[in-house]
Amino acid sequence: MKKINILLISLIAITTLGSCSSNDSSSSDSLSIEKTSNGEEVYSYYTSKQEELKTILENKEKLNTRKNKTNAKVTSLYNSYWETFTTMVEEVQDKLKIDEVKDYFISQIGQEETMYLINIDTSKIFYNRKQVALNEDEIEAIYTGINQKITSNDDFNNIITSFNQYVSYFYPAYNNSLLMRVNYDLYTDNQDYYNSYYSNVDIYSSIQDNTEQFYKTMLSSSVYKNKTIEYFEFNEDEVNYYLNLDTSTPDEGEDTTLKGLQTQEDELLKQYNSARYAESVDYNNLSQIYLDLVKVRRNIASYLGYSSYEEYRFKYYQRDYSVQDAKTLFESVKNSSLHTTFNTKKNNTSVLTSNKIGDQDLLDSLDYVTKVVPSAKDVIRDFKTYGRYNFDVRTNKYGGSYETPLSTAPKDYFILLNTEGDLTDYTSLYHEFGHYLASLLCEDSYRGNLTQNLDVAEMHSQTLELLMSDYFSSYMNEDYANSLTKYAIYQKIWSVLSGVTVAAFEDYVYTTSDELTLENFQAKFNELCNSYIYPKTFIRTNGNNIYSCINHIFVSPCYYISYAISAIPSLEIQFNDNRSEAYSTYNELLKYGETNSFKYVIDKLNIASPFEQDTINNITTKISEVL
Repeated sequence: MKKINILLISLIAITTLGSCSSNDSSSSDSLSIEKTSNGEEVYSYYTSKQEELKTILENKEKLNTRKNKTNAKVTSLYNSYWETFTTMVEEVQDKLKIDEVKDYFISQIGQEETMYLINIDTSKIFYNRKQVALNEDEIEAIYTGINQKITSNDDFNNIITSFNQYVSYFYPAYNNSLLMRVNYDLYTDNQDYYNSYYSNVDIYSSIQDNTEQFYKTMLSSSVYKNKTIEYFEFNEDEVNYYLNLDTSTPDEGEDTTLKGLQTQEDELLKQYNSARYAESVDYNNLSQIYLDLVKVRRNIASYLGYSSYEEYRFKYYQRDYSVQDAKTLFESVKNSSLHTTFNTKKNNTSVLTSNKIGDQDLLDSLDYVTKVVPSAKDVIRDFKTYGRYNFDVRTNKYGGSYETPLSTAPKDYFILLNTEGDLTDYTSLYHEFGHYLASLLCEDSYRGNLTQNLDVAEMHSQTLELLMSDYFSSYMNEDYANSLTKYAIYQKIWSVLSGVTVAAFEDYVYTTSDELTLENFQAKFNELCNSYIYPKTFIRTNGNNIYSCINHIFVSPCYYISYAISAIPSLEIQFNDNRSEAYSTYNELLKYGETNSFKYVIDKLNIASPFEQDTINNITTKISEVL
């Protein structure tokens, strides 16, 4: 919708540490540096703690079986790792205030890594982050007080002071919601995270709504209007917008205002979020929720004056291609032999799924990303150090993977990886890490005027998946590397075929004149699956292909086409035999971030358009040769 080093074996990238041995052979449990000021003793403690952390990760890897009974053990080891790491860093930092200790560390790991260790802020480690405590009743009381001041014609400055205090709670609540959303996706059996997420959403949503009502009230007052316009620097269009804002609620019956429709949509999404994490998922129930969502969303589009909800979402995503362009892609893919290639070329995944890996393997592999993106070195180190990831193999965890902001602060991102504990996790990591790199390495001089372009964003992720195949053999044997390379390419073919399947399905549900029924939805999805991806599918039960298992169609409607659109130029970059040129193109792509339009970026990078039949045919030919 939508991912740590100083070295620490896996988390702290102090590359020289591995070659340094401790002179103290005692166990870490017997070590204490509370009373010592000896640099060698502190360093011995430091290295022994790293061995302890390594052991924790090794024990965690042994539990990579995805069983309910191991969830608590995996979580316990994850917690133990970060508690041990935090304690180690804080204790060593305290001793590094002593010149003798600092000098000894510099002699062992160098000036740069010693200073990095000194400057680690353990409060910013993901495991240690907590939400800001907010009292919803107190916040609401401030707004009530504002209205009372307006009613009594209080001094304008007093009203503004209270208003600024009130809106100051917006970002804390919003940031809390981001953090709690990730925590709930990490521990889907923890109802407290779920409740906290929606509590914070209610707070910032209420502030949003009440702020608009406040503007309308102040602008409607002969006492405050002019001062309000001057203070907030409203232009004429903004004044008219707030004065004409419909903030009323119908006395009875269904609320068909935009706000009412959006509230209905939010309630249905709450039902979905609750149902998708049920112990036994009922796809029939999810399908009914989706049908109700489609009806509400079609009404939203109509209210806003769009010909379809699909058209509205394309504009929402700031796409520079049209719904008709997408339909052209549907036909180009159908007219190509891509589907046939996908089904006739062998893709042996058993060798990948039978070989187990853990957190340490995934983290170590990120060092090879610098072969493709040299500027990623510091990004990778901070990613590891601050635990901006979770690779746990558990059943009580969100079933997908994504990279997401943790707050509105710049460069504050996290990767949640739904791992299997096998070699396929590498490509999942590189996909999300491609997003992560773009979030941190985009350059202001390349910045466009968009908020986020999903098609360019998915190019960041899917291209890195493919380019990293150049280094698979560096950390696995040749047979595994070849198998994983083919797997990565198959995944891109799947991105195209499944992306077109889901996008064509959404095109149907949001534009059809057919009666909106579960039966019609199911029949159409079966037809599309047979056309594009058969015999593979998402989930199949009782002869039907299940669409309600696809999270995106609920929470990110009309997103899925971006996987197909972006996979094609990603394959074009991968199939460039000049690897230096391919890497250069990717590094240039990262600089654009997500704020430029898709067609603009591929034109700048001299990449063929995915909307041309020749492009699809050429990619299909190349795939056949490689596989």
